[in-house]
Amino acid sequence: MIAGVTLLAYQIFKEPRINVSIHNTQLTYCGIITVEYFVFIVLKDSGIFISQLFFGGFLGFWNAIVLHIIALPIDIMVLLGLAIWGSVVLNQTGT
Repeated sequence: MIAGVTLLAYQIFKEPRINVSIHNTQLTYCGIITVEYFVFIVLKDSGIFISQLFFGGFLGFWNAIVLHIIALPIDIMVLLGLAIWGSVVLNQTGT
């Protein structure tokens, strides 16, 4: 999963921004922020899991699951907001 996200993020960010900004700069920023936040989520959850697994003691695995469940609603709300922003921008460019 991490390798896939890393590869896709690399492919997206190696594209010159001017190629995308020609069409709509707000859509460019929305896409960049969405990808960056998704990469942040993957790194955060991986860091929580690895740290709890190695340094969390006997209940480290279960602590990692609980921390993931606690952070999940925040991540979902932010991604939902970014998806709504992207939908609004796409709707404005289509008209």
